[in-house]
Amino acid sequence: MMSYYLAARGIFYDRVSLPIKIVGTVFFIAAGSFLYYRLYADLDHDRRQYAAMAKIGVTRKEIEAMVTWQIGLLFFVPIMLAMIHSLFAFIALQRYLNFSIAMEAGFILISFFVVQVLYFLFIRGRYLRNLRKALA
Repeated sequence: MMSYYLAARGIFYDRVSLPIKIVGTVFFIAAGSFLYYRLYADLDHDRRQYAAMAKIGVTRKEIEAMVTWQIGLLFFVPIMLAMIHSLFAFIALQRYLNFSIAMEAGFILISFFVVQVLYFLFIRGRYLRNLRKALA
């Protein structure tokens, strides 16, 4: 009975894991692209806004801290809400399948978060570079 259970679990996991990974990757790339274009669509407005702030005495370091905070909210609030939602979805899936997927779920959530942090650092650096050009 146990070997049948393990074999059925393996077949199910093999059939379901690839489409889930593909769909997850597509949604992650789409979300990243949306964030990227959202930031750069407002770049001209932000340049004028931060240039005006620099004229009234706000330092470059303070402006960079504000930008980091704003971009951080834009990047991490949605991913945190998605992680909470996914956690409940994984718990429901685990109860439905009658076997533990905690390791897989943890790996997926941590992987997405790490990639999001790397993407945040990359975009933040490029965005700050563009703002520095305007403030120079």
